[in-house]
Amino acid sequence: MPGLEADDGFSGQLAFRDRMNQAEVALVLVLRTEYDKALRSGALDDQGCAPTSLEAVAIALDNLLKRQLPEQLTERKQMFRRLRQRRLIHWQQDEQLGDGDSWLRIRPIIMSYVSDAVLAALGADSVNEAGSSDDDNDHSRNETEG
Repeated sequence: MPGLEADDGFSGQLAFRDRMNQAEVALVLVLRTEYDKALRSGALDDQGCAPTSLEAVAIALDNLLKRQLPEQLTERKQMFRRLRQRRLIHWQQDEQLGDGDSWLRIRPIIMSYVSDAVLAALGADSVNEAGSSDDDNDHSRNETEG
């Protein structure tokens, strides 16, 4: 397509026919929140991509959705490879995904995969969960004091 740089390993057919599994959807939601943070803080590069570390993605995945990245390196590579084929991220395949020092770039197209409404709902859910656990702690303190 004119205006887009060639991307090795990109299969346009796969990007639209293949359905994402639950782990990939969770990762896309987290990547969208990370992109939104970078957008608000002005940390985008010249192509509009948001650089982020694998460690930051893993922490956000745990904080927002209480999920972990796949333990096995082959599963983790496959998941990131599929997101790369969808052009959601730019990731060098020779980088090791086993260490937290790996970096990837989240591409602006991620905004078309996850709407602002879904992002707001995700944020509200995480705030509600944090608030309910605080309320539970307050309730248990009141019971022990009374």
